[in-house]
Amino acid sequence: MLLNKTLQTTHTGVTDQSISMEYPNHYKYVYIGHDESFTFDELNYELFTTPRYLKYFRNVFRIYSAEENVNFNFQLYYGSYGNHYIALYTPTTTKYLFGQQFNNEHSFAYLDLDNNQIIAENETRDRKPGNEYRPVYYRNKQINDRQLILVFNALTISTIVPFYEKLLNPFSFVSGYQYIYQYLLDHDEMEFYPSSYIPTPLPKHYTIYKPKVMVMVNSVFYTWDGTQFNVYNPTGTYLTVNELNTHGISLDEYNLIPKDKFVDLLNKDLFGSKIQIITNGYVLPTIVESTYWLDKYDAAYFLWKVSRKQKVLFIPGMI
Repeated sequence: MLLNKTLQTTHTGVTDQSISMEYPNHYKYVYIGHDESFTFDELNYELFTTPRYLKYFRNVFRIYSAEENVNFNFQLYYGSYGNHYIALYTPTTTKYLFGQQFNNEHSFAYLDLDNNQIIAENETRDRKPGNEYRPVYYRNKQINDRQLILVFNALTISTIVPFYEKLLNPFSFVSGYQYIYQYLLDHDEMEFYPSSYIPTPLPKHYTIYKPKVMVMVNSVFYTWDGTQFNVYNPTGTYLTVNELNTHGISLDEYNLIPKDKFVDLLNKDLFGSKIQIITNGYVLPTIVESTYWLDKYDAAYFLWKVSRKQKVLFIPGMI
């Protein structure tokens, strides 16, 4: 374990061997954006470094930063595969869509469920179920402030820790689509025209909806009436987009659910417990509340970054 010594290292774990220290390889640290402090990476959260407070985001891009690879905390809901097609749009082009690699980068692709094919412009790939658990993937991309991921004709699933994570509106982080954010605050739906090539025979415009969610635990759906969770039973075998739009709750309603209601729902202590959130076609950003680290870790788990004469010192045991 870490000894009570001053360490000199970079955030990637590369150490200066000239300094007397012990630094086992299995102890790594990640920046958490609070007064230049770091903590163990066993949090298993994707890194986001812009905030200057003890907060943490998932499914949020570091703008204008070249990423080595980016995955997202979402997958397609299995009931969506009963449709004829599922389409995906992202302004940031990528070769990796629906679990397949294309020769060229694309902003739009669709899964042809009748013919088991994935089509992006003039490129076609055979569908490989299972790979679709990673619908979109970025590698070595420069992300701008218009970044967005929309899924058409399908529901999406994200896994979160309800005791500490709050849901954020996906349009609130996108400067180029602020008009959508404002419009969907007051309306249930709007027409959206992807700014990319769309292969025939798919439509050139799509309906997007006010972001709504249901809670899913052990394949059972729950709505919230302002007082308690209620089981929702789909009319068919699977939940549909229309049902979620009608019976789901808004992000604001979800974020106001008291924590003790999640404890009752899961019938267990919620620390670290996870639930699934099903959405009407979005990859929802989430924010982790600062109490997560304060509840789970003591001061010994944190490092303090101090810069001295072009050298960086990491001093353990400080927050």
